[in-house]
Amino acid sequence: MSYEAYIFCDRVIRSITDWQRHIDDLGFEVRIDSDRDLRTSKGHLPAIWQDREVGFEFGPIDCEDVLRTYDDLDLGGPWQHAFALYWNTLPGFVGAWVCAAAYAKAVGGFAFDPQESVLLSPDAAVRHAQSAIDSLPSIEAMLAAQRRR
Repeated sequence: MSYEAYIFCDRVIRSITDWQRHIDDLGFEVRIDSDRDLRTSKGHLPAIWQDREVGFEFGPIDCEDVLRTYDDLDLGGPWQHAFALYWNTLPGFVGAWVCAAAYAKAVGGFAFDPQESVLLSPDAAVRHAQSAIDSLPSIEAMLAAQRRR
């Protein structure tokens, strides 16, 4: 099963270096390992956190498509830019939300969590990312216990 998040914004981060600086400024320890052009490329964005791969799929997406898909929700806008993040691992959950929060905070955009049907302000997205980090050990422990049964 895969999960997704979206970033809506009117400004963009121009480089991985800038994005990484914003992640660092928030005190998160995720490291993006790529030098691609964020505005046009799509695909896996490798990232590391606590010596673990936490990468995710990232790329620009048609904002109107997302707004039509979730037309029952008020997602603000109109937005000039939208980016999609997809992951299918628990560590990817951490990587995606840390990076989404840092991006939204850097450009004054918003992050959308369709699993929770909530549009997050930049500060709320940062709290959501921290919650992902905080909850990961207990979720992994619970899953490990279930596997041992």
